[in-house]
Amino acid sequence: MLEKIYYGLIIFISIYSLHSYIYRDSHHTDELQRIDLIENRINRKNKIINHYRLNTIPCHIANLINPRQCYEESKRECSWCVLAARCNKI
Repeated sequence: MLEKIYYGLIIFISIYSLHSYIYRDSHHTDELQRIDLIENRINRKNKIINHYRLNTIPCHIANLINPRQCYEESKRECSWCVLAARCNKI
């Protein structure tokens, strides 16, 4: 009787260990895929921003970090470009 309990316990521990390993491995794989998706989104966004920055002329006044500063502090010479995420000459 004690021998059957011992074998049952060994089988239970083996199955539990295998299940834990598979779960951790799948979680790790899912996390790596999620990280790849995030990196791809960031790269696409940066490519779009760089494209629009190459096709526009930046404002001659430095440190204009938001649309209100861009328009008011440049004395209406510049405007904010959402796609380029910066202040550009009008």
